[in-house]
Amino acid sequence: MSALLPVLWLVSTVVFLIMQVLPGDPVQLMLAGAEAGGVTPERIQELRRVMGLDQPLHVQYWRFVTNAVRGDLGESIRFRSPVTNLVLERAQHTLRLALLALAVAVLIGLPLGALAAVRENSWVDTVSMFVGLLGVSMPLFWLGQLMIFFFAFRLQWLPAISGDQAIGILMPALTLGFVSAALISRLTRSSLIEALHEDYVRTARAKGVAFGAVVRRHALRNALIAVVTVVGLQFGGMLSGAVVAETVFSRPGLGSLVVQSILWKDYPLIQGAVLFIATIYVLVNLIVDLVYARLDPRIRYG
Repeated sequence: MSALLPVLWLVSTVVFLIMQVLPGDPVQLMLAGAEAGGVTPERIQELRRVMGLDQPLHVQYWRFVTNAVRGDLGESIRFRSPVTNLVLERAQHTLRLALLALAVAVLIGLPLGALAAVRENSWVDTVSMFVGLLGVSMPLFWLGQLMIFFFAFRLQWLPAISGDQAIGILMPALTLGFVSAALISRLTRSSLIEALHEDYVRTARAKGVAFGAVVRRHALRNALIAVVTVVGLQFGGMLSGAVVAETVFSRPGLGSLVVQSILWKDYPLIQGAVLFIATIYVLVNLIVDLVYARLDPRIRYG
């Protein structure tokens, strides 16, 4: 937890430096839509001075960091509005999608992996792991296209284009969730099988404790420590996977905003969106560390 602030500082520094080496001049992009006669060298220099781009790199960096601490991520070149407002407006859609997809992944992957572990080497185990292998092997964009084909065109249960409809979030969430559920189920299986072969499980069984109670009270609790790590990482992966999902399903969110800002070369917007996603990712890992201590009393943080 003590590394939270240094990690955020490092991420912001890397994002700032990457934006500096990308080709293109933000001032030229802002003036691209102006009339040819109105774009003069004096106008360009004046705008560069107003934006602070005529300052040395270290001065620009210090201004970027201090403004970011206050929540000011600059102004979008394309929209001519604060980046913070644009990111927060779109982020609520992406976070809702990621949370629902994470719920789908846990509700499918955890029971599937636990069932495969307690029925090791049975047909249930084989079917469960085949489903897991299928989910890991399918690219996200291809699975999204299959979802649209079957649920929208063949069965006509869900809209093909998500938009901002409430029901439109189901297919993107199922697509993101199924891919993550496959990984969670495989890890749950391997962790639970390992826990079931520990000495404390054999001791509990020798004392006459029912197998189901041993699994619920002892083995599964220890197996979840590794699973929680992957769940936290998967949530961060869902934020980045939302770029693909929101593009495939035409859903307004942070992912589609990032794609548009890259196409428009809107550097301040790219910078703000990437920094926001990285911050959420770091905070999720902090929550995972706190859950560790809850699952295993031996883990303590100073």
